[in-house]
Amino acid sequence: MRELKLLSLFSGIGAFEKALGNINVRYKLINYCEINKYASKSYSVIHNISEDMNLGDITKIDISKLLRDVDIITHGSPCTNYSVAGKGDGGDKGSGTASSLMWNTVEIVKYIKPKYVVWENVKNVLSKKHKHNFEQYINDLKGLGYTSYYQILNAKDFGIPQNRERIFCISILGEHTPYEFPIGFTLQYRLRDFLEEEVEEKYYLSKEIQDRFTKFPTDRLNNEDLEVIGTTTPNPYNDNGDLIFDKCTSAWCYNPDKCISTLSARDYKQPKQIIDKIIKEGNVSQHPKSQAGQVISDEGLSMTLCSGTHGYAMGYIKEKNVSNGAIRGRYNEQGDIEQKLEIRKDECSNTITTVQKDNVIIEPRINEVGELDIKGYDLLKRVYGADGISPTLNAMTGGNRQPKILEEKAIKEGYFKYPNSNKAHQSNTCYNPKGLSPSLDTCQGGNRQTKIVENLDNNFRIRKLTPKECWRLMGFDDEDIDKCIRAKLSNTQLYKQAGNSICVPVLEEIFKKLLQEYIYN
Repeated sequence: MRELKLLSLFSGIGAFEKALGNINVRYKLINYCEINKYASKSYSVIHNISEDMNLGDITKIDISKLLRDVDIITHGSPCTNYSVAGKGDGGDKGSGTASSLMWNTVEIVKYIKPKYVVWENVKNVLSKKHKHNFEQYINDLKGLGYTSYYQILNAKDFGIPQNRERIFCISILGEHTPYEFPIGFTLQYRLRDFLEEEVEEKYYLSKEIQDRFTKFPTDRLNNEDLEVIGTTTPNPYNDNGDLIFDKCTSAWCYNPDKCISTLSARDYKQPKQIIDKIIKEGNVSQHPKSQAGQVISDEGLSMTLCSGTHGYAMGYIKEKNVSNGAIRGRYNEQGDIEQKLEIRKDECSNTITTVQKDNVIIEPRINEVGELDIKGYDLLKRVYGADGISPTLNAMTGGNRQPKILEEKAIKEGYFKYPNSNKAHQSNTCYNPKGLSPSLDTCQGGNRQTKIVENLDNNFRIRKLTPKECWRLMGFDDEDIDKCIRAKLSNTQLYKQAGNSICVPVLEEIFKKLLQEYIYN
């Protein structure tokens, strides 16, 4: 199997390399080029590459000393000056802007002449204001013998619940079979599917900030994939008292049951917001306004535990692991009749008859899995499996007398994780965890992380997306960010690196169509 020789420019944390590895392309890295020392460190630990292979500042590269045995050059040149959220001063040759560094890539391509050149950038490079730069790039490569193909692709069409549109340009040298871009597919995940099970308290907004949450109309966005529930901006109204929906989009709160908007490099200042919700199912007490006796769905966060967890004041979880069935006489292989339990799959009751075994309830049993090494009666030491039912609760469920459970993932002692969201600045937006993520940008820190929401009945908390959630929304593995955390990369840098990166699953599909001859099983 042939080995693909790669020169990586504007490498970031190596999304191109991650995609190649994920689809089993055997590649050899010739060099990578990343000026940011923190991104270079992350690249090094993620891909197990020495930083000695980093070319550093692209403007200081001695092109004549570069190795020319290269099959592919990848580059995601800076989008800052093309982006709608940026300065908008473009990337003209000689302008000195960060986005004008794309022309340094062209000079390197001119010297090396690889078979493939792959470029990624924001779709605004095709806007009326900047399209001349894009067309000049295509023409320059055409003059070198390349045919270019380009298309705008959205991360949400390739398995990631993030509304992130980017332009991808594939340039191929000489004669070749015309390239066709991959076709997207129906999204099967929600933002919620990418959230961490346990989140530190520091990611939740303070009561002061949450109390200024303002709900938006449900039809605020004409986008079935993305729902912004409201905003936490201090004053989202104009002088006439009308909501200014686009004021401070970083303060929007998103519905986690849908997608989230584009993550950006600026989100480190104001991470995107989502909502964790307490889902109430009912009440078993005579005081409906009291926490005591409330029945809570197992899909949300736990209520805040109070000092009155005695008697029936603990609150209850609605049990869903209960099935209905019947005990029927059936012939076995020997021709004898045996009584067998038959469980229904549709959650309906069997017909009520005078025969008791025609309708039976199947529920989990108490599953005692061990003991704690503590003082007291044996009853206090018992540990129960979370997959069974609770032992009988008595009126003394306090002072270490509560039943203890062993579960794979601890239940947060706080609020239910659920969501919704709306507009006013993307970084303050609260998103529903069941939906798509907004696009990540490089500012996912300093309170700019994405945030999540849902109902507006005070049964929710708003929190920011964590760095790990942002990396997941770019298609990186937890192992990747864990390596960076161990290398002492700060949350600020981790947010920036996610927002600056490229959605890995999109690149995977592009490479599957482009590099079939290099893919091995």
